[in-house]
Amino acid sequence: MMWNNDWSAWGGTGWCLMIITTAVVIGGIVWAIAAVARNDGTPPIGEEPNAEELLARRLARGEITEDQYTRQRDLITEHR
Repeated sequence: MMWNNDWSAWGGTGWCLMIITTAVVIGGIVWAIAAVARNDGTPPIGEEPNAEELLARRLARGEITEDQYTRQRDLITEHR
């Protein structure tokens, strides 16, 4: 039996499979790009920083002084 490189053996099914496969590949690429683009640096759900981590970040950004950091950290640890 000779094999010819003709889509007629598959009929419309071959074209449908090709279109579906192309759509899935393009959809996956779009999804991956969107997932990377929407990553704004916030932690995923369930991984929120605790109070001490937030306080340390505020100190690192210069929003509070070392004295304020120490007092607030002491208050946090007292209430555990």
